[in-house]
Amino acid sequence: MKPVPARKAASFVCSVWSKAGGEGYGSIQTKNGTRMSQGFFKLPAFIDEIAQFLEEVKPGVDIYFCPLPSNKKSRKKESFSKSKILWADLDESSPYTCHPKPTIAWETSPNRYQALWFLDRELTASEVETANKNLTYSIGADKGGWDLGQILRIPYTTNYKPQYDHPRVKLLWHQKRLVNFKEVAKLSKKYEAQPKLHSLIGPPVEISKTLAEQWFNWEDIPEGQRSEKPHAWVWSLLEHGLSPEWVLRAVSEHPLTVKKWGNRAEQEVQRSIDKWDEVKPTRHVTEWSAPEVLSAIDFLGVQHEVRWMIKDIWMEDTVGFIDGPPKVFKTWVALDLALSIASGTPFMGNAGFRWQESQAGMVNVLIVQEEDPRVTVARRLGRILEAKGFDAGGYRKSSARINGSTITLKTGQPIPLYIVTSSGFTFAEKEYVDWLEETIANMSPRFVLLDPLLTMLGDTDEFKGGEVANLLRPLKLMRDKYGCSFCIVHHTYKLPAKADSRRPGEQLYGSMAFHAWLESALHIRPVGDVAETRLIEIKREFKAAPSGDTINVFFPPMDTGYSPEIKTSAEVRESTTEKRRAEKESVREGKLQDDIARVFTLVQKSQPVSGQEIEEELEWGKEKRMRIIKAAVEAGVIVYDGKTTGRSAKLIIAG
Repeated sequence: MKPVPARKAASFVCSVWSKAGGEGYGSIQTKNGTRMSQGFFKLPAFIDEIAQFLEEVKPGVDIYFCPLPSNKKSRKKESFSKSKILWADLDESSPYTCHPKPTIAWETSPNRYQALWFLDRELTASEVETANKNLTYSIGADKGGWDLGQILRIPYTTNYKPQYDHPRVKLLWHQKRLVNFKEVAKLSKKYEAQPKLHSLIGPPVEISKTLAEQWFNWEDIPEGQRSEKPHAWVWSLLEHGLSPEWVLRAVSEHPLTVKKWGNRAEQEVQRSIDKWDEVKPTRHVTEWSAPEVLSAIDFLGVQHEVRWMIKDIWMEDTVGFIDGPPKVFKTWVALDLALSIASGTPFMGNAGFRWQESQAGMVNVLIVQEEDPRVTVARRLGRILEAKGFDAGGYRKSSARINGSTITLKTGQPIPLYIVTSSGFTFAEKEYVDWLEETIANMSPRFVLLDPLLTMLGDTDEFKGGEVANLLRPLKLMRDKYGCSFCIVHHTYKLPAKADSRRPGEQLYGSMAFHAWLESALHIRPVGDVAETRLIEIKREFKAAPSGDTINVFFPPMDTGYSPEIKTSAEVRESTTEKRRAEKESVREGKLQDDIARVFTLVQKSQPVSGQEIEEELEWGKEKRMRIIKAAVEAGVIVYDGKTTGRSAKLIIAG
């Protein structure tokens, strides 16, 4: 018997709970024979916690969950308050023919299904109950499966009912789209009957025929659902207020009913009428709450405290960029920032740049990397982890002496860093944006790194402000909804030879809308005129806090490990001066070698050659001729043909 893939099942459950409301408690039930037990999990739940719970469930035990979170550890009706999902135990119905199509559907056993609908608006508990009941009856689902505390099987678990051969609960699809609540409301209206039907009162058969033509095209009803449709037809008429006697006569005499039930038509219709008190739905009532309007005094009295993820480096609950031209260590800086937040360690190894809150425990961080291959990202992360005192698995390293030898040990929990590479992610495709939101809702990261923006634009024109604003807007909405920060790695325009008068944020490649959108930013630029530099400057920009001084960072060659050094202004000036001196010396040396080569070529062509002939042929002055010939002789390239070394002396190739 294969073990339950606990992590997959846990991920599914956490995803549903986050969509349903994300607050309160989620519950999982186990059934061993007739014995039921349940566990409750504080939301937002963590995948690892749920996975561990599922792994401890013994084989032969059925596992269920309640899709609707409760506000306390109970599944009683009064324990539920609000939700964004509906559900159904489809039994003999099919999710393939349901309208609207379920957001998620799975097969619990051969040809038996369960499904969920994620709504685009939040409902109260009473609204959920009403809508779920109406949906259940409209699609022909199990009429006992609409209550608020309903439990469903979890995909990837095993169905141990004795009539089956232990089938694995199979996930059919898990879509990203939200169902428009109006689609569900339409089904409710269809089921409840429309008010204008009162004006259709006439001969019973005529009226029922009209209903059949308007609502139930019998030939289009799937075979598996036809048994329920006549009952729904009866209940629709009763819900509208027509008398049971009238309905009995009208429906039982209708040709479609007779065709379906034959001599049992009246009996079946009466059975539907008798069940009406059990199944009749409560009218749906929409609740609306007005937005809060504050006076200026009240508004200004609210304390707006600046909160940092990394002190003076990145603000909490903000969106922004790490930007710069190519080859200035943008991705290295971004990965260091992400790991510093996830692990609670200092940024760039500087104790002053640290998130105080994270010292009490690690926090989830998500990275979406769409430029570099997986092996490159892994190598860079490994070097940064090593510098921060972790091993390649993200565990803290410590040493112990065992039998006289030093042993490296793993301690504590691994860094909760999650990475996606080369997925094709793009903001231009709604499916990818929905995936990002679902992932964030599921794992609750405090920091999300997207690298780089240019590969994620899709067909968006980065120079059109309207398109840029529409592309970036979902990130602020997710920030507000889930309480996370977003950091995007982006390029700048090619830097000019002379200093650019524009502010760093105005150098972002594309529309000015990028600069208007950011709230935190690290603008990286090379120090000096050469882009291929190991010395960079980081200019900080914050919308809600002073930006601070420029930070200078030197990156030694990576073959010695990842060890960035934050430099003072004086050290930068000294380094820059020395670099320029070396560059000038290199240029001079290069020119000297070129001139020696020209002399060598001339002497080789027509030796012996006098110094005067060299001077005239190469159009040099006396000083330069003497300097270059001396250097060529000292280098052993040419020699004098005799003891004379004056202007008329002859030179030949050495050797």
